[in-house]
Amino acid sequence: MNSQTFNSTVQVITAIAIVIGLGLVIWELRQAREATQSQLSSDAFTIMSDLSTTLLGEHPTDVLAKACDAPDTMTRAELILLDQYYFQILNRLMRMRTLSQRGSFY
Repeated sequence: MNSQTFNSTVQVITAIAIVIGLGLVIWELRQAREATQSQLSSDAFTIMSDLSTTLLGEHPTDVLAKACDAPDTMTRAELILLDQYYFQILNRLMRMRTLSQRGSFY
């Protein structure tokens, strides 16, 4: 094999390696973008959940029991707590749905 053929072969192999490397870099950037989007979505739902938990307090059981036993006698504050309780449940479901739609990161 002469030096011209050897140089041509090395150049072709180098070009193929560069194209493969660029493809891998693009694939990694897409994964990083997907991971960032998933993390930002998760963080947003966590913030909403924290706010609801703060409003609920430690024991929302009194409000839940009253909602079952005597819903007509509930005060506006108790209705807000009940709303936050159910919002908390929906927030978890929306988080799971959103993260499953955003990609395969989670």
